[in-house]
Amino acid sequence: MMSLFCLIAPGFLVVFLEGPFGRLLARLGQTRPNYLGDPIPVGFGILLAAAALPAYVTGIVQRIETQWAIPLMTAVLVFCALGAMDDIQGDRSVGGLKGHLREFVVKRRITTGLVKALAGTWVALILSAALLPHSWGDLLVTAALIALMANALNLVDTRPVRACAAFLALSAGTLLSFLPRAAPAMLWAMPGTVIGLLPVERGRRGMLGDSGANMLGATLGLSMALAFPFWGRITVVMGLVAFHIFTEVTSLNGFIERHGVLRRVDAWIQGPPPAAPERPSE
Repeated sequence: MMSLFCLIAPGFLVVFLEGPFGRLLARLGQTRPNYLGDPIPVGFGILLAAAALPAYVTGIVQRIETQWAIPLMTAVLVFCALGAMDDIQGDRSVGGLKGHLREFVVKRRITTGLVKALAGTWVALILSAALLPHSWGDLLVTAALIALMANALNLVDTRPVRACAAFLALSAGTLLSFLPRAAPAMLWAMPGTVIGLLPVERGRRGMLGDSGANMLGATLGLSMALAFPFWGRITVVMGLVAFHIFTEVTSLNGFIERHGVLRRVDAWIQGPPPAAPERPSE
């Protein structure tokens, strides 16, 4: 019953509030041109965080899976806030971790992206130490998993629905890893919010923003850290390192466009862009 509540209630909140929240973002000037050049409200990760919080608070108050609820709620709040800082004040001319490091080394300029990366790594270390204080190996691998996954979903989030689809696919694998036992109820909350947001992203009515991608990646990495044994965490970290190297040497968008199967899957995930409104005849 708790698992069903954690899945449905957050998703319902997102569906119910997405319209007013999008209009609020627009009134506050929080819009950004999407890949088609259309101004879209950005920062829907904040809505996802707000929608998931009641499930975590319920778990804490009723002492249901507090060992999952407390760290997940911490990751949601901190990584969403770091991403929102980048959404509001971030410099879009600088991209990628290497780009932010270059800005600091060459120009002695601290970008919000660099602050987000460093603060996120520090929080990941704290969460890792609190959860798995067994050895330095556990500490570093778990922190790397959380921090790298947060950045990985940021790298994926360059087209509608991509980050959401990646999150849901990897979350499904994490939830299935608990079989034949039932997965902890708290792990269903964030997937529920993402499912509720899919029509918004597919309809190009709003963007996750760094507040969403950063938060989804961190909570996914944390969930994997709590679910997987040490060797499983190392395997995921190695895959994340390879993915980061790949995105530094080639364009992810270009790679997808050059491969027909990936291009068709990507187009199916995104859905067709909304038709432009007809101009009245003169």
